[in-house]
Amino acid sequence: MGSGTVEAYKRINATIMPAYLAKETNASLGRYSFSDIAKMHNHSKIDILKIDIEGGEYDVADQIVQVPICQILIELHGAAKQMMGALETFSKSGFYLFHHEINGGNLKASEFSLIHESCLKDYAVELVLGRYLS
Repeated sequence: MGSGTVEAYKRINATIMPAYLAKETNASLGRYSFSDIAKMHNHSKIDILKIDIEGGEYDVADQIVQVPICQILIELHGAAKQMMGALETFSKSGFYLFHHEINGGNLKASEFSLIHESCLKDYAVELVLGRYLS
């Protein structure tokens, strides 16, 4: 992450934590579970979570849905079947897909934007076309 990006995040009061996202926490190795990171920062609810962890998203998808999150912006890597499995996990946990695009720089990666059903009113969502991922 470049210094300009870090400064931009600071201006919007974002939290940046360089760490390896893992299934289990091992602080001595700089590895933390998603739920432990949320607890460390006293997050009981996350408005927007951006995830781009180069293939590691599949290892932590089950953890991510255990923390209340309104929107998830995630880049999924790999085969379509693997991506669909992760999207199904999110869908079964109450998330709706509202945007997606193929990464032009890497055709084996796609960006997905999801919103949780408990936050639809907060973001003035009035029309839901259906839950087709689960």
